[in-house]
Amino acid sequence: MEVKERLLKFLEYKGLSKSEFCRSIGVSVSFINSMVKAMQPDKVDRITLKYPEFNTGWLMTGEGQMLRDTKERIEEENELTVSEVIRMMNDQRKEFNKQSEELMTQNRMLIETIKIQAQQQEKTNVHQDGNVGCADANG
Repeated sequence: MEVKERLLKFLEYKGLSKSEFCRSIGVSVSFINSMVKAMQPDKVDRITLKYPEFNTGWLMTGEGQMLRDTKERIEEENELTVSEVIRMMNDQRKEFNKQSEELMTQNRMLIETIKIQAQQQEKTNVHQDGNVGCADANG
């Protein structure tokens, strides 16, 4: 069985027409018909991204099973490269810094509000103290 035949077997299993499959991976409808014995790596990558359950090793060599083992797929999907981890950490750091800056801005605004309220309260107290003193002097 050649690559093309194995691919057609997968399409039959998925219930997909050739044109549906080709559209789903972003290739022309003639892609399958023009296939002879091999497939370009970028096309294999597209298939892997769109159909992670499809064992592209089996597609290319005929060895193994048509569908990948669920455990194997989960392990591969959970593997992160060092650069992906660093990127994720940098994204988290940026988000943390953004949130911290927002909280600091809110705190500064609250402090200003408290200062204004304290000044107003002080003025009110002085005004009340002055009125009480006048009332006692007149009284």
